[in-house]
Amino acid sequence: MEISRWTVIGFVCLQIIWIRFIGSAEPILLEPGKIQAVTLSQLGPQTFNVVGVKPSIHYLLMQVHSQGVPLVLKTTFPPSTESITGTSIGVVTFLRANDTNATWDVGIDYSNSNHTGNATAVVFVQQFDEDAPVPGGCNQVFELETDANIKLSSLPYQTKVWFQLANVGYHRKDSPPSCDSNSNLQYVLYVAYVKEGDHGFEAMFDTLQQMLTPEMIESNAYKVLSMQDGGAQKSLLRVTASEKQGAVFAVVVRDSKNGMASSYVTAVTYSCDFLSGTCDFSFGVIESVLTIACGVVGLFLLLFGHNYLRTGFGIFGFISVSLVSFSLLMRAGTLTDAASLGIAAVLGLLGALIWLGVWWWLMFPTVSVLLPGMTAGYLVSSTLFFSPFANLSWWASGLNYGLIFFCVVLLFPILLLWSPHTLNMVCCGLVGSFCVVMAIAIPLHSSLPYIILTSVHHAAVPGYSGVIVVYPFQTNDIILAVLWGLLVIGGFLFQLYRQRGEVPFPNHHSLQASQAQASQAPAHQARHAQLPSSSDDERTPLLGH
Repeated sequence: MEISRWTVIGFVCLQIIWIRFIGSAEPILLEPGKIQAVTLSQLGPQTFNVVGVKPSIHYLLMQVHSQGVPLVLKTTFPPSTESITGTSIGVVTFLRANDTNATWDVGIDYSNSNHTGNATAVVFVQQFDEDAPVPGGCNQVFELETDANIKLSSLPYQTKVWFQLANVGYHRKDSPPSCDSNSNLQYVLYVAYVKEGDHGFEAMFDTLQQMLTPEMIESNAYKVLSMQDGGAQKSLLRVTASEKQGAVFAVVVRDSKNGMASSYVTAVTYSCDFLSGTCDFSFGVIESVLTIACGVVGLFLLLFGHNYLRTGFGIFGFISVSLVSFSLLMRAGTLTDAASLGIAAVLGLLGALIWLGVWWWLMFPTVSVLLPGMTAGYLVSSTLFFSPFANLSWWASGLNYGLIFFCVVLLFPILLLWSPHTLNMVCCGLVGSFCVVMAIAIPLHSSLPYIILTSVHHAAVPGYSGVIVVYPFQTNDIILAVLWGLLVIGGFLFQLYRQRGEVPFPNHHSLQASQAQASQAPAHQARHAQLPSSSDDERTPLLGH
């Protein structure tokens, strides 16, 4: 029997309509505790199923992740009317008395994005027994009744991390207990970072699969902060953000009475928007010029900063004034970063001329090396507050942070002020080597530039002292940090070697002028200077030899 062309076309259209509006006929069977990468079709949602759930299991945590493509997740069995949309989303599915399976639908949310075509997603389901805490079980703000999601919001130079408090575990047949007495629940925020400079799906997948269960999270991630339910701390936290750097956040809640732990839905962010193209790693003209200038200036300071004293002082005047000006312009918030950088550079040139004038006028080493010493002290203080030391609760106050930061800035030059030429060479080596390392770190997308940027943000962004300082410190960062230390030592020894046999600092210009006048004095004044004094012996020849 011959089948007409229109019959085939009609059959295909019916199949597309079925898939698009009713769903896939073949659900994907999920294994609890096993991560899977799946392709979601643009034709309609995909169904996922878990079967054979034991009666001791109280709830399932289903989570789905994509790279910038918004998804829709909904529990279809046990029946539910709730759904959630996002790129890192999950739902807590409670099982009824006799349930042994659960089903979810996952699709692409085309209504909230300009994405077209299929999408790759990561799917993972966990099962928790009746003694495990229920993440998000005491939700008061989020959209789901029990919401275990972590909400990430990208703010200027920081990421806001917000999650809802959990409830204690309970049996399937029981009603949820009251949230008023959950002081035995302890929460820990963790973060892990995707490989620096890598926006590939595989890199995100490799990091994500280590951040899904409480045991994985505690073993593979960095502990950011711990808090206890009922305390003064809130579940709304702010963490430093590295733009275009993949960060994976997770929260583990543990019941201190029975030791059982649960994890929230893992959240992934790059602090940029993949679909709009703001995550592109393109290197602009400004970045290229800054990188080259940083490398050249740093190499000069590292090797010849003290030998060419006036040039070195001019560079330190430029760096210090530019840094302060840029921070003040950013705090004003009326200009773009590029405009603020250009104005700061012009003011930096003026600062270089002023400090050269101070050196020419005074030529007093102890005063002249104060600015290089304070510039190096700023770098030392910035490095100190880039470490875990920055997250002590004392520094949550902007006043406390500013006082201690400035004390470290002053303490560094004071410790070496007994030897001005040593202080100057150390400053040249420290600042120069950092500039050289930055010329390498910027193209490699390393975290080391944030040593300075974090201090600038503290000065320019109101309330930034309450942000938790945490950045990736991966293989490239470790190598560059070691290189920085070696360059500091090598640069200091090289300048010390070049300085051997030379005066530490040139004489004051007035002394140089008097010496020049003495060398040009008339001959009779010179002979007069050779006449014997009254203290000479009587037998000393009057005319000499």
